[in-house]
Amino acid sequence: MVAESSSTEQSSDDLLALLGQRHDLLSALAESPAERPALVETVGSSQATVYRAMKELTEAGIVTHGDDGYRLTTWGETVLGAYEAITAQVERLQQAQRMCNSLPGEATLPPALFRDATVVTADGPNPHAPGSRLGDMLLESDRIRALVKAHTQENAAEVLHRAIVVRDTPTEFVCEAAFYDYLHQSDDPTIERVMRDDRLTTFTIESVPFGLFLLDRSDDPDLVTVVAYDDDGLLTGTVVTAAPDARDWGRGVFERYKTQATAPEPDAD
Repeated sequence: MVAESSSTEQSSDDLLALLGQRHDLLSALAESPAERPALVETVGSSQATVYRAMKELTEAGIVTHGDDGYRLTTWGETVLGAYEAITAQVERLQQAQRMCNSLPGEATLPPALFRDATVVTADGPNPHAPGSRLGDMLLESDRIRALVKAHTQENAAEVLHRAIVVRDTPTEFVCEAAFYDYLHQSDDPTIERVMRDDRLTTFTIESVPFGLFLLDRSDDPDLVTVVAYDDDGLLTGTVVTAAPDARDWGRGVFERYKTQATAPEPDAD
């Protein structure tokens, strides 16, 4: 039996720096215990670097040495997992930088929204990817509640027709007033059928800071999706997650705007 090594007291900043600097070695040890020569070969560092790193990590209580070589301590496994979760979330935030910067100044998004999230941006070779992904999710949902600011893709009307009219999906839209007027006054027959359908309930409000879709699914975890637009109303990206805290936040935002919204006047016969 190998005794867990005792740690040298260090600040959280120093610990994060150490985990980042030695992440390649820690990832190797997460796979299996190893001696220094094997680690030198695995990570491609010099013997001196690996020797120094093992000394630092042992003193920090992150690794220990036993009959099978160096290995992560129980605390080391825990802190490595936490570090990797943090860096993964930061990477998702980096992907969403342009999207977040396109939101109005008063809009705030909670950190929980980016936990285990999928970020799809309009940057790169496929600018239609965010809208296409959202369309696919709408067609997989059993209930839709949304803050709607603008179209999300060129075939949005057809997607909504399939989701609401063909699939009988109960849907509530809180629409930004200008966009509701566009839908209401459209002579597109597909949009007209969607707007007349009994499964769609609409409300209007002067403005919303972003698009928000709450997607209930019977066979999979429910999803919350935030949709961002630039000043020209073009979609810049989406963030999709099933994290419970994010879903709770999304439901609260939707209900707050729905409470402030009004139901449109029915058309005169």
